[in-house]
Amino acid sequence: MSKSRHSSPLSRLLFLLLSGPAAFAQMTVTGTVVGTVTDPSGQVVPAAKVTLTSEKTGDSRATTSNEIGAFNFVAVPPDTYSLRVEHGGFKTFQRTGVVVSANERVAVGDIQLQIGAVTDTVTVEAQGAMVQTDSAEHSAQLTSSQLGNLTARGRDVVSLLRTIPGVQYQADQDSVGGSFGTSTPNIGGVSNSNNILAVDGVVSNDLGTPATFSSVTTLDAIGEVKVILNSYQAEYAGNGGAVVEVVTKSGGKDYHGSGYWYVRNEDLNANDFFNNRTNVPRPEYRYNTFGATLGGPIYIPGKFNTQKNLLFGFYALENWSIRVPGALTQYTMPTASERIGDFSQTLDTNGKQIVITDPVTRAPVPGNAIQKSRLDPVALLNTLPLPNFTSRAITGGNYNYQIQEVLNDPKRSQLFKFDIVPSDKDRFFVRGKTWLAQQNGYAVAAGAKPTGFFAQCYCFTESGLSIGWTHIFTPTIVMEATAGIRHNHEAWYPVGGQADLDKVLRSAVGFTAGQWYPQSNPQGIIPRFSFGTSLPNSPDVTFDDRFLTGGTDFTFSFNDNVTITRAAHTFKLGVAVYRLREYEGERSKFDGTFNFQKDTNNPFDTNFAFANAAFGIFDSYTESNARFGANERESIAEWFAQDTWKVNRRLTLDYGMRFSWYNQMYPRYDGQQSVLTLDLYKTSQVPLFYQPAIGPNNVRSAKDPVTGQFLPAAYIGAFVPGTGNPAPGGVLSGDKNYPRGFVDQQPVLYGPRFGFAYDPFGKGKTAIRAGASILYNMRLTKWSQTTENPPAIFTPITFYGNLNSFLQSTGVLAPSDTNAYNRQNKTPNNYNITFGVQQDLGFSTLLDVSYLGVFARHMPQTLALNTVPYGARFLAQNQDPTSPGKPLIDNFFRPFPGYNNITLTDNAYSSNYHALLLSLNRRFAKGLQLGLAYTYSKYLDYAAISCTSCTTNIPVYRPLRSWIYGLDGSDQTHNVVVNFTYQAPNVSRLLPNPVVHHLLDDWQLSGIAQFVSGTPMPIGFTTTDGADLTGGGDGQRVNIVGDANAGSSTFYHWFNPAAFARPGKGDPGNAGKTSVRNPGVNNWDLALSKSFPVSGEKRFFQFRWEAYNAFNHTQYSGLNTTARFDPAGTQVNPLFGQVTTTRAPRVMQGSLRFTF
Repeated sequence: MSKSRHSSPLSRLLFLLLSGPAAFAQMTVTGTVVGTVTDPSGQVVPAAKVTLTSEKTGDSRATTSNEIGAFNFVAVPPDTYSLRVEHGGFKTFQRTGVVVSANERVAVGDIQLQIGAVTDTVTVEAQGAMVQTDSAEHSAQLTSSQLGNLTARGRDVVSLLRTIPGVQYQADQDSVGGSFGTSTPNIGGVSNSNNILAVDGVVSNDLGTPATFSSVTTLDAIGEVKVILNSYQAEYAGNGGAVVEVVTKSGGKDYHGSGYWYVRNEDLNANDFFNNRTNVPRPEYRYNTFGATLGGPIYIPGKFNTQKNLLFGFYALENWSIRVPGALTQYTMPTASERIGDFSQTLDTNGKQIVITDPVTRAPVPGNAIQKSRLDPVALLNTLPLPNFTSRAITGGNYNYQIQEVLNDPKRSQLFKFDIVPSDKDRFFVRGKTWLAQQNGYAVAAGAKPTGFFAQCYCFTESGLSIGWTHIFTPTIVMEATAGIRHNHEAWYPVGGQADLDKVLRSAVGFTAGQWYPQSNPQGIIPRFSFGTSLPNSPDVTFDDRFLTGGTDFTFSFNDNVTITRAAHTFKLGVAVYRLREYEGERSKFDGTFNFQKDTNNPFDTNFAFANAAFGIFDSYTESNARFGANERESIAEWFAQDTWKVNRRLTLDYGMRFSWYNQMYPRYDGQQSVLTLDLYKTSQVPLFYQPAIGPNNVRSAKDPVTGQFLPAAYIGAFVPGTGNPAPGGVLSGDKNYPRGFVDQQPVLYGPRFGFAYDPFGKGKTAIRAGASILYNMRLTKWSQTTENPPAIFTPITFYGNLNSFLQSTGVLAPSDTNAYNRQNKTPNNYNITFGVQQDLGFSTLLDVSYLGVFARHMPQTLALNTVPYGARFLAQNQDPTSPGKPLIDNFFRPFPGYNNITLTDNAYSSNYHALLLSLNRRFAKGLQLGLAYTYSKYLDYAAISCTSCTTNIPVYRPLRSWIYGLDGSDQTHNVVVNFTYQAPNVSRLLPNPVVHHLLDDWQLSGIAQFVSGTPMPIGFTTTDGADLTGGGDGQRVNIVGDANAGSSTFYHWFNPAAFARPGKGDPGNAGKTSVRNPGVNNWDLALSKSFPVSGEKRFFQFRWEAYNAFNHTQYSGLNTTARFDPAGTQVNPLFGQVTTTRAPRVMQGSLRFTF
């Protein structure tokens, strides 16, 4: 070709890419159809007319085969198409049922024309999934048949991802969307926080918790789901993990719709394993789901869109009504008598009267009743509920109040979509959606405690708009532009309006004691307060630091891609940018916190927590000096260039480069967030500490090393006012001498992609495919945890005072927790490789076997940087001179004095994942759809595992690899998932009879069976004597002295408890990161349905009965992995090694649906 032929399209391409609005990225949701036209001898046929027509809308596109006989349709919306090929001297060829999915490259192979008249047509029906002979990407999909027929208890699309190889098992949710979205599984050996989840091209991860899919889209609104696991082309942004693309339904030239009702009730369920053991009845369990959909052409007969090919619409609505019980909760509330100072009937758990001590005279209060004149007029006891269960014969004095609320959780989803086809060169879509989830009650997300104190609505909403435009300049030059915006909002409101709000307002409850920093509490919320551990089931009043605020985030997006086909090359170039905004509500101890606990060191203690509160005596009070919200911004810009080169009819190469730039997420406002910067930290700036000393009356006290003043011992280790910097090395947001994102700006990142697909026999039935890529995760850093760090916020404390006089002191500061970041942190990235074979087995069945390797580098982990060294508490210089045999508190000899715990985020760790992935898929044909997904994998990393009384942290002192490198907590060696849909043959074909037709025709059975290995777990331990065996350091593990897996696994001994021993003093233990495995999964979910046609097969009622854990197989899930040793080394925990939890028993659901 001449230079002039190249210059025009390239100029137009550059104009399109550079003149678009400065905007924000997302992925395309279209596919590609490619093939080659040949004659009977196998020679290529140029200039053949090829037409692709939607079987749903009738929309068609045409092109011609080029000089090598190839044709290429790009930017093809997901749908089912017919493909027509015409050329003079040959019979017309037509293939129907060509299914195109989002981001799929459909290779129809060689289309061999037959000699004959063009008016003669040879029609072939596409059968099953096609071998990907023209693409190296490793992907899978959920078809419309699977979405409509497979079982998911909560009707959440995330649950159906388990049918894809490489997807970690996670249990079904009870309802779609959870509280603020659905937690997604690890996919392909990558953490779920690295997944990209998108709806119609708009990335839909929650910004605060990126592992959560917060753009809830109901099953009846989804047309299909495409999951790109690995080796994807440069056009896909990726985040280091899988790309999950949800494509919503569209309207067509015919009207289609549905109305449905799903119901679950405790009377339909089996009881829990442990409930059966203790004769506890089934709890209330009520779920009702109502929904409807409608799609079709939008037209006015004789006036607008009369051909029904211009404008199409789709709408979906789903409402949930949910009532589920919370946990049975028990507390010890102050009685009516205690609230007025009468403690004459107050008994301990042994039935003995608790003697109340006068805080002034230190003598017993006469009659154990406080004089009304001495009661604190602003006492907080009256804000608590009164006792409602007072039989000591049952309670043993451990509680007098119990509550088991029933939470009311309504949810609603709405989605609309318009598709506009004004010409054969343009296609637009507009999609909008909203999602509302409410939790109403006491035990809501981040709700107040105690249960029964303050009812709230945790209200979460999500709304989004997506717009797309496809323009065909020529059959070989196509542009796709998309734009979108998402908005999430969470908030907490009193359920009962002002009446409930009054329960927590100082003015309404009569609390007039004031506070240190009232400007941080303009609403006048009451202080939090607690009663300590000496009171059984203490009703401590606590709530989230964001109490009665809210949070919101926005994602703005736009991209513009252009595809150019030239001979054997398909070039694609594009630009994409994100603009992310996140706000998490204002947080701090803004209202103050009183501790009324019993404390013999308190000179005013009354011997009972409620009596302390009645007198207004507190053990400690703390309050933050400010309240800030995490208001943050991030921008991401990416651009790419790629080429799919059809080297010959058997070999295709995919190669390209993606360029990425981003600024670290940064705080919007100066001075409201802060971190510790180690390069600025200086020990010389640390304030002086109050020292332990023997004070007047030979009492252990805190001594001011400057003035010699003595204070109560509780002040030991606090900062002496007026000395040093209470936040040495702290940097505030907005500091011009430090990066605004607290870490150095990263350069442009280069992400090469390469892959090939090879058809060894040239028949389109076999493909050998491989690929490699480098991917970056640019969306991990967030700074919401830095709003309460010093010096942005300080939280002083005072001890041993009363409500009438505490304002006379402003408290003292003490070493606090803080966060630090490695300023030189690099962007986390993955090196991904895959190699596999696809084979068409016939019978509409496709086999895919592949190796997948994912090697993550520069992964972020946190470590407790200020951990004291091993043995530090045993050193002579660290002993407390006032308490023989006891060390000073750790803050006296930490590596970084002036701070308590320092959580350092360091992008310096790695993970390695190796997997054999096998899938066998038969698309629905002749009444049967079948899928098998098998994953054999090993997932190793440097990462902690959540556990009880165990040590799996990133070490500061122990050797890194031997201490923490090992199996990830999500590792599942074997994962087998079978899904199927079977449409039973109609019996009326053999016995033509109306009764037989109505009773025995149109039955369908579908289901998902899953068999999964258990996840690895560490072993933790405690001691009866509470001995400090290490004197500091990264912790201590058990010693393994035998085979943990010896013997058979039973309920009482899932593993061998005798394999573990107590380590000695100074011995860190020899156990690795993990030692045992939890029980695995053996589960069947089944659905049986019967359809009743109405006026033909296109309208029908369907009754469906679903059973989850259909055979009610008891599936153990959790274990007691905490040993307890006495000083002699004997293991004394009788539950060690025993099963503690099970997965859900059988749950059944019925539904009635009308479809047309």
